[in-house]
Amino acid sequence: LPQSTPRISGLDIAGVSIPAQEVGGDYFDYLNGPPEKITVIIGDVSGKGTSAALYMSKIQGIMRSLHDFGLSPAELLVRANQLLINDMEKSSFITVMGAYFQTADRQIKFARAGHLPLFHYQAERDEVSVCTPGGIGLGLTDSPKFAAELDENLLTYQTGDVFLFITDGITEAQNAAGQEFGEQRLIEHLKNVAGKPANRIRDELISEVNQFSDGLAQHDDLTVVVVKAV
Repeated sequence: LPQSTPRISGLDIAGVSIPAQEVGGDYFDYLNGPPEKITVIIGDVSGKGTSAALYMSKIQGIMRSLHDFGLSPAELLVRANQLLINDMEKSSFITVMGAYFQTADRQIKFARAGHLPLFHYQAERDEVSVCTPGGIGLGLTDSPKFAAELDENLLTYQTGDVFLFITDGITEAQNAAGQEFGEQRLIEHLKNVAGKPANRIRDELISEVNQFSDGLAQHDDLTVVVVKAV
């Protein structure tokens, strides 16, 4: 996982990953480019523990190597799938979201390989959009079909907007009654905390999930990345 958070003019960034076991299969990374640009990656390997962590370590290396070629998020995922497809067990796959921020234009270009949606809080409207471009997980099928299913979206954003990246350990966290935290609770919480700095948004979401679980043991990795336009 990243040992430091990059300083990007116009963006306030914070991320964390909390494994359910000693090691986890969740992953996030910051791929730096020119000073005004950054690619945020978040991923989740099927399964937990050591085997999931090994796959996630592999995908981290692949993403960092491919990033040097100046690929768009969709191109990055297609090339990563080409490198992974022959090396993964048939029962394993990886979901990934990749988002490329261009602060000079206030644009984000993103693609999703079977991962959870990107949650976009729009400050001007005080609303949260759930962004779910098409795409299937890495390692599930050959490259032509993978590429055909993959969409890449472009959004513009304004000061005060928040982009929230999560893994399913957040929405699928359960309480003693077997209820899940869910997307709607996440959306309402994001609207309530969106005015705060990125690290507070991150920490308060983790706290909210833990409070909801009310002492129930964490059953999946929890990963959150917050990018706020400032």
